[in-house]
Amino acid sequence: CSSKTGLVGLTKTIAAELAPLGVTCNAICPSVLDTPIIQPVLDALQKETGASREEIMENFRKTYPTKKFTTTKQIGDYVVFLCSPAADNMTGLATPMDGGFSIV
Repeated sequence: CSSKTGLVGLTKTIAAELAPLGVTCNAICPSVLDTPIIQPVLDALQKETGASREEIMENFRKTYPTKKFTTTKQIGDYVVFLCSPAADNMTGLATPMDGGFSIV
């Protein structure tokens, strides 16, 4: 939690310092992504609960208002947008990409 807060603060500091130079800095704040990095967590939960990977992922999904995970493609698409001229006046943002989890 403190490291995430620190990264958001760093993002805002960099954004403020570099804005006069036309440089933007934004943070993307995803929740669980179905990538290999969560495998150790899934393994531990499978061992602890006896549930299948699919059951565990479904339980995670149920906690999101959208009932679905953000995909790596969606994150990539947002990065492309942030790097485009359309976002050249967006800086210092911390954007949750978490299926609405941060609003509940």
